[in-house]
Amino acid sequence: MTFAEAKELERLKRQEAANARLKGRDSKQEEIDRTISRRSGAWHLARTQLALSWIGDEVESRIAIRQEMIGRCPELASPYEAQQFEQQCGSFIEEIAQSILKNFTVTGVRPPASELSGLHTRKLSLKQRVQTALRMMQLETPKSSEVVPSSPKKANGALQSEYRFQIALSFPGEHRARVEHIAGILSTTLSRDAILYDRWHAAEFARPNLDVYLPDLYHEQSDLIVFFLCRAYAQKNGAGSNGERDVTYSNTEKTTA
Repeated sequence: MTFAEAKELERLKRQEAANARLKGRDSKQEEIDRTISRRSGAWHLARTQLALSWIGDEVESRIAIRQEMIGRCPELASPYEAQQFEQQCGSFIEEIAQSILKNFTVTGVRPPASELSGLHTRKLSLKQRVQTALRMMQLETPKSSEVVPSSPKKANGALQSEYRFQIALSFPGEHRARVEHIAGILSTTLSRDAILYDRWHAAEFARPNLDVYLPDLYHEQSDLIVFFLCRAYAQKNGAGSNGERDVTYSNTEKTTA
């Protein structure tokens, strides 16, 4: 299996695993709402613990999938890839934690002080877990296989990318007309599938828990993110499926327009 194929398969496996966990979380959430009174402290505790458990479950899933993929493509155990994976997981932990805290306000969940006070320790523990897992993977991989991935190869005049999207657009809804015009210009040299512009992926974005799904698209599946900064952007802190959602995710490079 080539390096590019391994990265693509890893992305698909993570997406499939995340979708399965979302269904399981929704089922557990319905059970909590059905069996525990919303007026009780037990309901708030149960909903808080369920939401925060998502972070650890996702990290463990990513580690397991990366370990599986290293068995198929040892290049993924290279120092560079390990560093990239650690940085991505660290950013994911911080961003999803913030997203969950914001979502508590929307859903009416009042997280107990004990859970909030332990969140910092939980995040540090997960980051340490990632570091330990990566080190173990590197030690278990034959030294002869630890090579630096080759540069992307050209195909049909364009660079092959390990990312699903070559460009992701982040903007406030007030400036959609300008952004859509720019997206159209970009599509003359790139396929629409390679550009993360919400209206071109409307069917994919028509899903529950979009706030959990979006971070992966912007942070780990986009090679370049273009932010359209303005007063409206600062007020809304980004744009997403309808030009209104929070999107502050970054990857290897940031560009402002």
